[in-house]
Amino acid sequence: MGPDGKAKPNAAGDTPWLRVGTTCLPDAVPGRPTLGMATIRAAFHDTAFARARVLIQPEGNVTLVNLATFFRVQWDQAGFQPGEVDAIDPARMLGYRVAIRPTLVGYRYVFGDGVSSAPTRSAGGVYPGGDVRHTYTRRGQVTARVEVTFGGEFRLGDGSWLPIDDTVTVAMPGTRVSVREARAVLVNQ
Repeated sequence: MGPDGKAKPNAAGDTPWLRVGTTCLPDAVPGRPTLGMATIRAAFHDTAFARARVLIQPEGNVTLVNLATFFRVQWDQAGFQPGEVDAIDPARMLGYRVAIRPTLVGYRYVFGDGVSSAPTRSAGGVYPGGDVRHTYTRRGQVTARVEVTFGGEFRLGDGSWLPIDDTVTVAMPGTRVSVREARAVLVNQ
């Protein structure tokens, strides 16, 4: 606007600029862009998922050849594990309040000796009832880990949770396991 309050031509000399008002609020901008699933999926992929590490039993990360070894998942406190809610920065979501909640699709245990489990929803457990077990057949050092496949849900504001039509598989940090061999000795005394 010029000092006289009338619209003045822009720098290119085209149609004059017309002042409508000043705002920092995206809700006040005419023709607000629509939030799409591609943006929500991208935010889901950028979620800081919690790390899960594999713990074994027998304790101490030492087991024996031909002994059933029990595996279970333990989640770190940092990041978002299944069921926890991540509030996405509204600036990234075109001003909308969006929350993402990871869900568990499944685990795949990688035992470190070339064998992996089939996908399962089990977080494993301890002796004797744990249902994720593996028996090593050779001695040596192996690195066992779990791969977690996350699904997700999102909601706008305080709306209902809706599914995200995508998954993310994260290879978690490994646990070094020492597989030893025991030898029985008979002594005549």
